[in-house]
Amino acid sequence: MNQIVVTQNSLRNLRRLAAQRDLYSEAKRIQVWLIAVSTMAVIIWSGLSLANPVLKPYASLWACCATLLDVLVLSPMVKDKKSKAARIQEEFDCDVLELQWSDCKAGDRAEPELLSKHHDKGESDPDFEKLKDWYPANVQKIPLHLARLLCQRSCGWWERNLRQRYARTAMIVVVLAIIVIVVLGMLSGATVVNAVSVVLMIQPSLILLVRIHRENNDAAENAERVRKLAEGLWRRAVSGQLTPDEATVESRHLQNEIFDHRVRSPLVFDWIYNWLRDRHEEQMQAGTAVLIEEYFRKRPETSTN
Repeated sequence: MNQIVVTQNSLRNLRRLAAQRDLYSEAKRIQVWLIAVSTMAVIIWSGLSLANPVLKPYASLWACCATLLDVLVLSPMVKDKKSKAARIQEEFDCDVLELQWSDCKAGDRAEPELLSKHHDKGESDPDFEKLKDWYPANVQKIPLHLARLLCQRSCGWWERNLRQRYARTAMIVVVLAIIVIVVLGMLSGATVVNAVSVVLMIQPSLILLVRIHRENNDAAENAERVRKLAEGLWRRAVSGQLTPDEATVESRHLQNEIFDHRVRSPLVFDWIYNWLRDRHEEQMQAGTAVLIEEYFRKRPETSTN
């Protein structure tokens, strides 16, 4: 009853997905360098300065340079690549879900040269096949205005679960790190001064993990809001409270929220995303199937069976 499955697996849209994936991967690699320069290296310099006080000025100089590098170079690069990737994803969604492009929200479309540069890298990836069926294939059974809402709901559901798991993992690491420090200090009979010094040395890492927890927790809450909005629109559309045209207008507004979420959300490293992908995809497919069955129970005359 719609062309979502066909369109999302077209070559042009697989190239878009490959390009946005490559841009996000580049942003994540820059973030790794940022963490290494501003956190891990600072900890190492702090340890060296404790062992040899002569090195304290160099440790301070490194911390200052690392901060400037973060603020002036690395963080802006990450932000730029995230923004470009989000716009490419928005192009994919507008094409697949048959929504108008919003110049006010997303700005200019990605340049063809940018797509060409990054999808070439993506197509050489052996995981390129995993980009197919981005949205649940069973949405093809229902009208476009309803299928679109289910796809948007799946975005919110996926992001919520991913962010919640990531946030919990970060907090578990923080708690374990503190426990290990306390236990080792007790076993070694460390003095209060040395214990405080150790805590100060790893403080940047602890702060980083706490920030990861908070940012992803906030992103999870926002994704849950998107999911609830999409599901509310779905209920209204299924019950006939929204016409197809009205549902399309509401979907465009909801897509603006999804775009904002993508631009503002913190990055999740690829290995965590890949680790959770299959399990979450199965759950998402099952959840979508339940809602589609609900639609056919309420509107049996539309069933294609």
